[in-house]
Amino acid sequence: MNILTLRKDIGIDLGTASCLVYVKGKGIVLSEPSVVAVDVETDEVIEIGRQAQSMIGRTPKNIKTIRPLRDGYDQARLFAKSVGRRMNYSVQPLFVRLKHGKQQKYLHIDERIENVKGMFAPSPKYSAAGKNVIIVDDLVTTGATVSEAARILYSVGANDVVCLCMAKSELRRGDNMTVDI
Repeated sequence: MNILTLRKDIGIDLGTASCLVYVKGKGIVLSEPSVVAVDVETDEVIEIGRQAQSMIGRTPKNIKTIRPLRDGYDQARLFAKSVGRRMNYSVQPLFVRLKHGKQQKYLHIDERIENVKGMFAPSPKYSAAGKNVIIVDDLVTTGATVSEAARILYSVGANDVVCLCMAKSELRRGDNMTVDI
C-alpha cells in the first residue's frame, strides 16, 4: 500500500531572507520575510513574516525575534505552529520517540525504511482516531520517516494523513545518497 503521495503543485522556498509559497497555476501566493517572533517562556509563535520583522529591536525580554534558517531552530515545529495558528488548526505532538536510529542522510533507501521502524509510537496525549492529520516535516528525501509516521497514524484509526513538507530533496542515481538542495 502506498501511503505517501508527494504533490508537486505547491512549492515552498524557505530562504534565509524570505519565504515564498508558489501554487501551480496561481504563481507566488505568499512572500514574507523569514522572521519569527517567539515567546521564549511559552515557546508560542507570536508573529511571523512582516509583522515579526516590524518587532525587531522592539520586544519585551520574553519575546525573541529570530531568522530560523540563519539562527537555528526547530523549523518543522515552528512552521506547524504558524500554519496551525493561521488556519485555526490544533497542533499536537503526534509521536513519542522510542529509540534513536542512525542519521538518515547516510543510508541507502532500504536502510532508511528499516531505520525508522519502531522508532516512534503514537503519543498517549493525542488521539488521531477519526481525525484528518497533517504531518509537518522540514525535509523529505525518500519519504521513509513520513511513511512510517502515516502508517502509525492509520494503525490507530486516523481518517486521512497528509504530509506538508518544507523542502523535497532528490537522490542521486546510482549512489542512493542525498544531494544538497
